Amino acid sequence: MQATVTATGTKLINIGSIPDQGNDGNNELVAAPSPYPLYRRDAGARVHNYGATGALTATLPVDANVNEHFFLSNVAAQSMKLDPGASGKFILGATTSTVGQKLACSTAGDSVEVICIGAGPLWLCVAPTPSDFSLVS
Repeated sequence: MQATVTATGTKLINIGSIPDQGNDGNNELVAAPSPYPLYRRDAGARVHNYGATGALTATLPVDANVNEHFFLSNVAAQSMKLDPGASGKFILGATTSTVGQKLACSTAGDSVEVICIGAGPLWLCVAPTPSDFSLVS
């Protein structure tokens, strides 16, 4: 089960912690799986890592269509990576990633929007705020 909340029409996906699905009735939050898969149905979502106690990775859908987009916000003081998928790539500034590179940030408060602009898929990184995101292997 995804840890999602819809607020004023925007889906929030917390990859930092998810509701425990156990039968003990206490509904505590537990660590989300990493890498955390994102799906086309999640397009437009704001993905964040609130409650994370370690590094996390989210994987973008490999079957994304042009103009589908995701927002990534690092709200915990933990490393957060976004994986474009097996053959996907990012464009960050004037740099196009190689296959296998991820978009990464470890500074709380930073966010970025990624928009699918082509087959592969090819993801354009826009509005890094501030621009502490980088491409890593």
